[in-house]
Amino acid sequence: MNQITKEWLDFLREQFPQGSRIKLREMKNDPDPVEPGSMGTLEGIDDAGHFLVNWDSGRSLNLVLGTDSFSVLPPPLQTLKLYMPMTATYHDEEDGLENDITMDSREAAEYAPQIITALQEERRWMEQHAESPEEIERGMMAYFHGPDSVDQKVQSYHFTAEVRDGRLWGVAECKVRGSLTPLELSQLMDGIGGQASDGVGESFEQHEINVGGGMEIYAHLWQSEGWSIMTEQDRFDPHFSERLPDMCFSVLPGGDSLICITRNGGYQVLEDSSEKPGLNRHMADYNNRERGISKAQEQAMLDGCLHGWDSPAADPRHYTQTSGLNVAKGLPELCFSVLPGAGSLICIKRGESGYYPSDWDTGDPAQNRELADYNNQRLGVTAAQRLAMEAGSMHGWDCPAADPKTYEQTPQLMGGMTLG
Repeated sequence: MNQITKEWLDFLREQFPQGSRIKLREMKNDPDPVEPGSMGTLEGIDDAGHFLVNWDSGRSLNLVLGTDSFSVLPPPLQTLKLYMPMTATYHDEEDGLENDITMDSREAAEYAPQIITALQEERRWMEQHAESPEEIERGMMAYFHGPDSVDQKVQSYHFTAEVRDGRLWGVAECKVRGSLTPLELSQLMDGIGGQASDGVGESFEQHEINVGGGMEIYAHLWQSEGWSIMTEQDRFDPHFSERLPDMCFSVLPGGDSLICITRNGGYQVLEDSSEKPGLNRHMADYNNRERGISKAQEQAMLDGCLHGWDSPAADPRHYTQTSGLNVAKGLPELCFSVLPGAGSLICIKRGESGYYPSDWDTGDPAQNRELADYNNQRLGVTAAQRLAMEAGSMHGWDCPAADPKTYEQTPQLMGGMTLG
């Protein structure tokens, strides 16, 4: 197989995800083949369509589709837990008036056994009233309306609860076959969040839970403020806010499109990007907030995507706000750069948000990069100063990334805001 189309390659990768088990019948055209009957694990499919296999024997010979004879077994189901804070409320009557009292996740943890039992009863009720075997087998995934790739990988999920670190957490316990991409995980979180807020979660929070002593409470899988959904690894990592997430949402500078950024990768303009920049900004903030991603992390991801992941600006710790810091020393009054995506020549002014289109724009991104370098050299603006000016114009002049010292130890980058 000399050439393989992208469509066929995408189909193979979708049908045979990483982690699938391989059983060899016969390996041809190899002087030292793997023994027939050997088992291995699929690590991926390369751009030539070769199956990359780590054999249980320790060897790593690849398989050629159409030449070698083998069968592919689906990867085993794995458990993925997604955590969200839970609260509870109860009615309290005083002076003839009934008030709703809210317990935060720490106070609600006292009633975890009763809440977990109530969630189990809710699940049994749904199974007893299911209209199809799929609803019983797949649980809440039977109502998932997201992308097919997520639907194929996630066999099922159900809601339960746990107490961790003295707090009550709602848990979406998912059975997953293979591995989810960062975007697929985000799409799954969207579906679960919808069920927690408006689906089964809305029904569950209307059922009273008897906790003894004549007291009844109502448990909530979702709250309008402070709610987020995160993986177990991220949720309970005390240093999560100091590192880059697997992905985040942002708005493309200049183009104002809603984008998804993958750590150590590039960005993707999302299908639901609006023509209204303000709405895209709102959607990015909302999605990041629901995934526990801070503004500092988003800014670091955007800078890493635009300037390179080895840049100091691709570190959330550089965006920690410092009291009393206004504009860093050593910044020029203005500098030139190139707008990502559009390639337009722009001018950035110290202390001002955004940028100014340059009258010298040629319409050619390559020529604009040369002009940006030439004008900055004439003005005595270094690459470190330009990077700091770009960061300040996008993220605020009081963040450490808007300080040229941040970039003094990195290689000199020319050509403005080039995409990494």
